[in-house]
Amino acid sequence: MTSLRRLRSEPIRADQVLALGLLVLAQLELWGFGSVLEPWWFGLIATLTGTLPVAIRRTHPVLAVALISTTHMTMDVFERPATSVALMVAWLCALYGLAVWADTIGFTVGCVFVLATMSVASVVVEDNLRRDVESITIWAGIPLLAMVITRRIVREREARADALAARADVLTARADSLEREQELRAREATALERARIARELHDVVAHKVSVMVVQAGAERSVLNPEAHATEETLRTIE
Repeated sequence: MTSLRRLRSEPIRADQVLALGLLVLAQLELWGFGSVLEPWWFGLIATLTGTLPVAIRRTHPVLAVALISTTHMTMDVFERPATSVALMVAWLCALYGLAVWADTIGFTVGCVFVLATMSVASVVVEDNLRRDVESITIWAGIPLLAMVITRRIVREREARADALAARADVLTARADSLEREQELRAREATALERARIARELHDVVAHKVSVMVVQAGAERSVLNPEAHATEETLRTIE
């Protein structure tokens, strides 16, 4: 049980480490390379809400996508976009978590939220309706399509894995049944062999005793009448 819990907690710890690494990278990008978001507190909040939700993408995938998507939308709405590799990687990690670990309802809600936030950001940034439609189609449609494809691939892989696991369980059950059957047959063979040996031993002993009784009777019949002690002994044996 302890090892099972440890195995389950290892991916979550990996996500936590990944989130911290992305946060550090985002800070370096935004503060160390001159791409500072003004005011400073806005950049700090953006890097926090844009990277740390990666740590909960397995346990709360919808919330992680919501926080990171809202961060990107807010940056676009307030005209403070930043070219950050860390923020983009965090967003892609959140989208993957939504596609893989969210249930059907959560996945639908997350996709609608991503589409809504990207649509709002596109409408605010672009002043042309045609460009808005094109931007929404490209920047929202492609990630949503990728998530659907990823989700389908993962679900098919999980279905195959479940089928293989079920087949392995059936084969294991059959092997156990055959093993129990072999043990039962071995026990039956041992019991039959013991019974055969007992019958043969009984026949041998009965034959020897019968011969002994007959010989004692024959010896007593030819014995000298005066040998009373010997006759009594033979009678007892007989």
